[in-house]
Amino acid sequence: LAVARCIASCLLILLNYGVVAAYNDLHDVDIDRHNKRDRPLVTGALSVRAVRSFIVASLVLLLTLQILVGQPAGVIFTCVYLVLGWAYSSRTLRISDKGLFATVLLSLCYTLLPIYLALGQSGGHLPAGIILLVTGAAMFFASYLLFKDFRDVDGDRFGGKKTPLIRYGVNGVGVIAWTLLIFGTVTVLLGNRIGLWSILSLVSAIALTKISFNLEPSRTWARIYAYSPLCTVVFALFQR
Repeated sequence: LAVARCIASCLLILLNYGVVAAYNDLHDVDIDRHNKRDRPLVTGALSVRAVRSFIVASLVLLLTLQILVGQPAGVIFTCVYLVLGWAYSSRTLRISDKGLFATVLLSLCYTLLPIYLALGQSGGHLPAGIILLVTGAAMFFASYLLFKDFRDVDGDRFGGKKTPLIRYGVNGVGVIAWTLLIFGTVTVLLGNRIGLWSILSLVSAIALTKISFNLEPSRTWARIYAYSPLCTVVFALFQR
């Protein structure tokens, strides 16, 4: 039963992300085309009808998986994730255009909600340092998400989006991201999650460097940010 719940929970996260990402692609197809992204809708590999069919099929699977997932965590996770995903991409609310607020919303989807789902499968028992872990992880991922706008800056300007990069510029985003990274690292270390944090730091730094080094304006901040794993190791040594 525990293994089945674990697998079902992982599928639940993936399907929710898939639905939200597909919905976002439907609304950003013109921007993605302007950025020359290789999205299926842009390249013509998938039609709008096919993407909508994928969303409907995924929603049916999400409902089916609720049988295998611990409740009410499964239903709450799915409903909140889908509502936030809709709000982020909706042409009515346009939260994706709201600067740092959009970054905070995404970081919560990537950290708080999956952790909540996991806790719901284990009877809701809160391990020591969980609040510090969630808070630090949210700040950490927010710092990474700030850099994703570099690859889409031309399209975002074309679409009239007011992302943090457009609002605050390269240096402004760099200062905010680095500040969040430092406070997030310290917060998680205070919660005695050094091993997990080192892995998260390394993965994020590699991903960020891969994205940012291809963009001339962001290279300086990418090089600085790439040293985050080293910073984490130093902090960990002082904690021992």
